[in-house]
Amino acid sequence: MNAKRPVNLNLFSIRWPITAVTSGLHRISGVVLFLCLPLMMCALQMSLTSKAEFARLQDCLSGLGGQLAVWFIATAIAYHIIAGFRHLLMDAG
Repeated sequence: MNAKRPVNLNLFSIRWPITAVTSGLHRISGVVLFLCLPLMMCALQMSLTSKAEFARLQDCLSGLGGQLAVWFIATAIAYHIIAGFRHLLMDAG
């Protein structure tokens, strides 16, 4: 038995291959989308309720925070779709 093997495995010192990094980010983007789902459903419900609620939603999303939230969710959706297609192509061979 090798007596010089590491006792604690430091995951930050390992050089991960790019496929492992993209796979991990794909999982993270899926969790982010799942956590943002109530916010997206609330925005959809507000936009379909009445014209006044739609105008209120537009006011909320026109600020910097709303624009950042929309950008963050749109980026997570785009990355998740692209990485999902990559996973499908890798599974197909």
